[in-house]
Amino acid sequence: QAAAAKPDALPHRNGTDLSKLSKVQLELVGLLAKGMTNTEMADVRNVSVNTIKAQVTDVMQKLGFSNRTQVALFAAKNHVAR
Repeated sequence: QAAAAKPDALPHRNGTDLSKLSKVQLELVGLLAKGMTNTEMADVRNVSVNTIKAQVTDVMQKLGFSNRTQVALFAAKNHVAR
């Protein structure tokens, strides 16, 4: 009996596969979708701004986007915001 696919494992509208992202990265995508700055995200997650910058870059590369606005728009369109 085949296991049902998790919703986050399915490709979304632009073919981007969220299963590439960790739970922490998905949370970050949700914060981006809310329009938070790096400083605001660092405060919420209790990490440095440099850590946030590195994580945003990782997420952009994994999802195939060239800027954070694209990630935020993708997240909003696909109801990723948590």
